[in-house]
Amino acid sequence: MKDFLSEIKSAWYHGRGQKYSKRGEYEKALTYYLKALKYARQGHNKGTIATELASVGMVYLKLGEIFRGRKHLSESLKLYSELSHFEDDNFFSEQVAEVKKFLKIYDPHKIGENDIESEDEGKKSQS
Repeated sequence: MKDFLSEIKSAWYHGRGQKYSKRGEYEKALTYYLKALKYARQGHNKGTIATELASVGMVYLKLGEIFRGRKHLSESLKLYSELSHFEDDNFFSEQVAEVKKFLKIYDPHKIGENDIESEDEGKKSQS
């Protein structure tokens, strides 16, 4: 039952994130997508988790935080790739292609100031 409720909450927050993303209000969209990701993880549905990781990643890219965006998109790509091997339809394969397209567009050579700080923080936390 908990997984089901988590899926519903994830879908609700995802819808709110889409609403703000379409309006160009990316900070608000990110807030909702991150909550959707939290509930997706609680629901243990890899497809939902991959979708939310991709949504978070794309918003980070739109905010100019390339490092964070690519990190989330890469995690999403890994899950979508795993799922594409087990599903008969092309949905997950199409998602793999879509995420790869964004990763190619936002290459690591286009890092902004926010990302330099994020990378430095990431390196410090790994030490």
